[in-house]
Amino acid sequence: MKRVINTLVLMLTLTFSLSAQEARVMQKPVTVEMTENVLSTAQATSAIVIGNWNEKATVKTHTQGIGLQAGEGWISLSPPLIGETLNDVHTFNDNTAIVIGSGGAVYKTMDRGATWAKMPSGTTKSLRAIFLVGDKGWIVGDDRTILRTEDGGDSWSALQTDLPSYTTLYDVHFTDASTGWVITDSKIYKTTDGGNMWVEKFAEPDVTYWFESISFATSTTGVAVGTWGRTYRTTDGGETWQKIEAGSASWMYDIQFYDATHGCTAGLRASRISITVGGGLFGDEVTIDIDNPQYTLWETADGGASWTQRNFAYSGRLYGVQFLNATTGWTVGTNGAVFRTEDGGATWGVTQSVHDMYAVHFHNAQSGWAVGKDGTIIQSSNGGRVDITVW
Repeated sequence: MKRVINTLVLMLTLTFSLSAQEARVMQKPVTVEMTENVLSTAQATSAIVIGNWNEKATVKTHTQGIGLQAGEGWISLSPPLIGETLNDVHTFNDNTAIVIGSGGAVYKTMDRGATWAKMPSGTTKSLRAIFLVGDKGWIVGDDRTILRTEDGGDSWSALQTDLPSYTTLYDVHFTDASTGWVITDSKIYKTTDGGNMWVEKFAEPDVTYWFESISFATSTTGVAVGTWGRTYRTTDGGETWQKIEAGSASWMYDIQFYDATHGCTAGLRASRISITVGGGLFGDEVTIDIDNPQYTLWETADGGASWTQRNFAYSGRLYGVQFLNATTGWTVGTNGAVFRTEDGGATWGVTQSVHDMYAVHFHNAQSGWAVGKDGTIIQSSNGGRVDITVW
């Protein structure tokens, strides 16, 4: 999952200094006390949620909505992770999904969110991304954490890897049960044995460039994205990577391919971005200036060799994106924005949650979930359709 930099005013120039780790994600785990392993909510159907939890955390549930109005295509669920950050979600079918986030929590629902079962993860580290291939799946997070399931998410075991200590893994992608990739701040690693052993395949020398997301269109063609509108593309299964520029004053948070040639990246375009590294007590202070960030998508029709930029008439950042095909897609971001298109991005409908949204995943054109800040979970059974055209 992408690094989340929380800011108070997005329409103005943003300037702040923080450590290298804080620059990726400015969020503080909240101590909570778990009272039961199954949490009840006000709605019905399935999903898995992951987050930052310790074994003593107080869980509260909400029955009220989170700012979505009736008829806007989404239902606000009563989330089990109040006050926590949910970083990613994977939907299996109309009823079943897994959600992950801060504190090492993994939650699964099999009744469209009516109840949530806590999946033992064996960690309190922040979990950032989930990826499944059939019944096999992987969750990655802070301090080189990698969890693996072989039963569709019913149980998870930690992998003891040879990755460097204290390495944060921001995203993961597998093309089959054995072959996959993870990204760190500046490196791309590959495995060919399901995640037990990892080999470094690329290292970015620019200390102000940070990887955010990685996706493969085929077993050989993949793209990793991050800061500076800079993408890295491979056509040989991740053995070598070539730099492709998509716009210098840009920050790409998520990438997804929906067939062998077509894909989309979500992020922001700004009038100016400045990142400097150095200073501070340990010499790792990072200062970031962003002027006038604007919701932005980039589209490719040639497997990531070139990109076309699409700006939205809103200030903020898009953190997550998914397209099922050439016409139907969703993207989510700051200010609670949830967008849907049914014409390949020519027009978009928008609805709004109270909190920033970080990830979205649909099982089909009707059934999907989105998750975000403060334990926000919303679910749709009509494709997230809304009547407001914004683009």
